[in-house]
Amino acid sequence: MRATDGTMRIAAIQTEPSLLRARFAAVLTCSVVAIAAFFLTRRALGALAAPLPVLPLLVTALLIGVWAITVRELSHQSAIVTALTLLSTLMFAVACSYPGTRVVDWLIWPLVMFAIVLLPPLTPQATDDLESIDAASVKILTDEGEEAEEESELVLQRVTRCRTADGRETISGQLLAEFVPGERQATVYVAFCPPFERMPEIEVNLADDFDATVKPTQVLHNGAQFEVRLAEPAEECLRVPLEFVATDGEPA
Repeated sequence: MRATDGTMRIAAIQTEPSLLRARFAAVLTCSVVAIAAFFLTRRALGALAAPLPVLPLLVTALLIGVWAITVRELSHQSAIVTALTLLSTLMFAVACSYPGTRVVDWLIWPLVMFAIVLLPPLTPQATDDLESIDAASVKILTDEGEEAEEESELVLQRVTRCRTADGRETISGQLLAEFVPGERQATVYVAFCPPFERMPEIEVNLADDFDATVKPTQVLHNGAQFEVRLAEPAEECLRVPLEFVATDGEPA
């Protein structure tokens, strides 16, 4: 699996519901705007001569308010959608209450508009959920990216140089012997830089439980050579880790 596959799946899960909600909000908004324009046109043409009675007016205003707040929530408080809902509410107000000679007309419609604008979000956790999903997807991307990087970079040698309490220098580390199928013996080299002043003393062992042997075949001031031998030829690609310690020789 590629390092970004998990993130792409989470991004798809995250984006699809948001996209569906946005499309649904857009369809609702366009439908209500069209209905408002229809009634406003009929009012302008004289087909609607009188204001809507009080009870139907209250029901209409309530439905418009519920629709506007629902669309606002689905669009995550989008400024454009909020502006369209206010415009639609104003169109309904003119279509239903013209010429506006009643007190109830001036009370209901401004109240609906103020509710659309000033009512706090009903689902504030939606943004937090998206942020948590974003954080999770970023974490997965980071973790899988680090894992891919570790797999692509194979450490062959890790060497540490230090000085003991008696003043002698010591070089220790881990080496990796690699075998291809059919191979039984491998040679591993390590360099000492700067070189030891005296001929070093070498200890080397297998780091894991492998059916193999290891021994130093050459030791110099500036490096060492180790021979790793398997009990039987490797049947597949094999890596055998070694651990060694090289200590500067004792003064004469």
